[in-house]
Amino acid sequence: MNESTKTLTFLGVALAAVALAFATRPSTADYDVSTEKGKPIVKFDPEEAKRMKVVQFDEATATLREFEVAEDEGVWTIPSKGGYPADAEKRMGQAVNAVMDREILNVVSNNAADHDKFGVVDPGSSKLEVGQTGVGTRVTFAGATGEPLVDLIIGKPVKDATGQHYVRKPSQDPVYVVEISPDDFSTKFEDWIEPDLLKFNAFDVQE
Repeated sequence: MNESTKTLTFLGVALAAVALAFATRPSTADYDVSTEKGKPIVKFDPEEAKRMKVVQFDEATATLREFEVAEDEGVWTIPSKGGYPADAEKRMGQAVNAVMDREILNVVSNNAADHDKFGVVDPGSSKLEVGQTGVGTRVTFAGATGEPLVDLIIGKPVKDATGQHYVRKPSQDPVYVVEISPDDFSTKFEDWIEPDLLKFNAFDVQE
């Protein structure tokens, strides 16, 4: 067998292998996302959560509202408010608990075209315009070095299901039903600040 014949033979075998792989590849339509039902929407170590960011979209002005709180060497601040001191340990614990062990109760769609319908459009998308509807609240938790731990878009409440909302992961199309609410992740400045920055006892004041 000369070199040309060998080359053609190898080429033919390679093409046949590619054709076989293509023919037997798993189809997206064959993937049953309902198998996700009952599984946790996220898995992470709550002790590693050192930063939370909440992004919301103002439909009237097509602008983003961002709130962020972070810990650095044991000191909590609000970077979105110029690094203002925060009394965040308790509030952060509540926020982390709000997303911990949340199971996927149902899978309602695997189609990106339905994101507007369920209110899980990414508020960080560059394609948003004035009057855009169906934009959700994006909540992210990160570790001390910025590594992402949780990244979810919380959408509209589920009708006739108290406490349940539609939820999506920004990098994926499936829309889930989860018992969670954007209200669990407060963006109110007064909820996070240390009201007594000096932390002194009024009875100790001499003058």
